[in-house]
Amino acid sequence: MPARPRLSICIPTFNRLAFLKEAVESILDQVNDGNRHQLELVISDNASADGTREFGQKLRAVAGVAVVYNRNEVNLGFDDNILKLVEIASGEYCWLLGDDDRLAPGALDEVLTEIEVDPDIDLFMGDKEDFNEDFSHRFKRRPIFKGRASRTFDFSGPGLNDYLAYSDKLICFFNFISILVFKREKWLAVPDQRRFVGSGYIHLYMIMSLLWRGRGGRLKCLPEVIVSRRWGTDRITGIFGRLKNDVEVYERILRAVTDDQALIRHINGLLIKNDAYSWAVRSKIGDGLGFYQRSFPLLFKHYWSYPLFWL
Repeated sequence: MPARPRLSICIPTFNRLAFLKEAVESILDQVNDGNRHQLELVISDNASADGTREFGQKLRAVAGVAVVYNRNEVNLGFDDNILKLVEIASGEYCWLLGDDDRLAPGALDEVLTEIEVDPDIDLFMGDKEDFNEDFSHRFKRRPIFKGRASRTFDFSGPGLNDYLAYSDKLICFFNFISILVFKREKWLAVPDQRRFVGSGYIHLYMIMSLLWRGRGGRLKCLPEVIVSRRWGTDRITGIFGRLKNDVEVYERILRAVTDDQALIRHINGLLIKNDAYSWAVRSKIGDGLGFYQRSFPLLFKHYWSYPLFWL
């Protein structure tokens, strides 16, 4: 029996008990005698008022695996809750899982095997499949990576440039928490951890920092689906607010961790093609004159020099 868990599955939650139960069930369904002693389930509850506390407290007795349930007395916000999760976890690796997502079948043993085979990897990133809100319909799968085999990139050498050529979707740059499995000690060693608290993207800063700052880190991309993602349950604070956050915060974090202008332009190009585009379309449809008063000037300010913006 290891001195500490090999893997902590860390779930931030707030007032989504029904979804949380499904997420936890997708984990416990994959626990067996061969892996239970390598695992820890960590839940950090942001002062939910929907029965999450009772569920978390009872889970310890029935889960058949080590459970850490933390309840914040007040809602700390998403970013502080993410930092809290990793702080109270004890595993060698942490796997962040959104409370509205599920582990894909077989994913738990797949990730544990990868950790066993490659213990020097700082970040494993798997693929995902998308479903509608009640998981009754699976959307057409579009793999997030170009290759169909696992690949490792060493960011202390030329690995970053290789990764840019390998990754042509914004999701490859860490905005979806549920496909990220990272070495906890490298996360805890990131400086200025509270720098981007309140942005909604603290995990971007932490993951980019552990890979790109200092001596660099090692990333292994897994083509296997490890998470089933539920569409339509994002906590959105207005269309323009979401657009502004994606455009401005992403770039601020990038500039905090790198001065590589080619890298910044590459990721901004992906942002234009992905999130900025989709939210701009929603703004144009739903915000009327607000699109021309707020959204277009914001996009123009940041992307006027990008041909893709004008296209």
